[in-house]
Amino acid sequence: MKRLNLFFVVLLMVLGCAAIAKAEDVVYLKDGSIIHGTIIEEVPGVSIKIQTNDGNTFFYKTKLITKITHSTPDESANQDQSGDNSGAVVTPRQSNLSNVFTSDPNASFSEFSLFGGVGISTMGTINTFNNDVLTPDYGSDYDLSPLMYSGNFGLGWFTNHIGLKWTLTYGVNVSTYTYGDTYYNETDFYVYEYGSELELDLSLDDVQTCKTRPNARRVMSVYLPLIAGYWDVNVENNYTTYVYSGTCTDIGSGIGFRAIGDDHLMLDLQFIYRYAFGNPLEYNDQANTRTPISSTKYLDADVTGFAMNFDIGFTFN
Repeated sequence: MKRLNLFFVVLLMVLGCAAIAKAEDVVYLKDGSIIHGTIIEEVPGVSIKIQTNDGNTFFYKTKLITKITHSTPDESANQDQSGDNSGAVVTPRQSNLSNVFTSDPNASFSEFSLFGGVGISTMGTINTFNNDVLTPDYGSDYDLSPLMYSGNFGLGWFTNHIGLKWTLTYGVNVSTYTYGDTYYNETDFYVYEYGSELELDLSLDDVQTCKTRPNARRVMSVYLPLIAGYWDVNVENNYTTYVYSGTCTDIGSGIGFRAIGDDHLMLDLQFIYRYAFGNPLEYNDQANTRTPISSTKYLDADVTGFAMNFDIGFTFN
């Protein structure tokens, strides 16, 4: 009988220890996660550190926590099955937290960029060409299309509230030739432009950081571009093989939108207006002599007009 009593006493002690061992701290986070384990460190009102049953240790600020309870795994399982805390698995939730970015007004960034893009623009040379040169002499069938189509590439540096860019641009515009109701898809006149511009951006930046990835940054910017550039403008005529060439300088401004991702991809959309100070277009075989392009019509190199540019690039620190 004594041996039997001793056996029950030992059994009760073992069961009691097992019950104690199974007791858990349960941390409920505001994002819906439930973390089971043992709280090994706590700074009241500031943070806690909890060790999970699989040996992982996690650190949470108090402001991320909804509540902390003491329960057994069975109770936690019942809560999970109720649907209130579905998917409360520590590892997946922690993985999701690694992609949560929040705005940080104290964060700074400094990124260099290599980018390229495409654009469309109106152009003072085209307007003058259509209105004062071609239309009176040849008719609207020879008019240039109203837009220049361009490609560019450049270098940039961006930091809080400031950006610098250097861009090289190549643009082309062609006329269409029609005869009666037939479209021959032939080209009589070309306008080419080659430009180099420096740009200063004054920006409002939203810098976002990630709690679990200290070096990760995302930046959203709205900026005011201040632009100055130098352009070479050429007009070519296929029939006479004349090439008229002139240069101009320009200044411009507008508005831009830029996004830099944590994967170092940069997207930049810009709307600007340029004002050009043009020089006469001169026939390339008669330097310093102003030669009329058609009859007595003269034309100035001029990139005055609106432009829209879209750039894609990559940044690096």
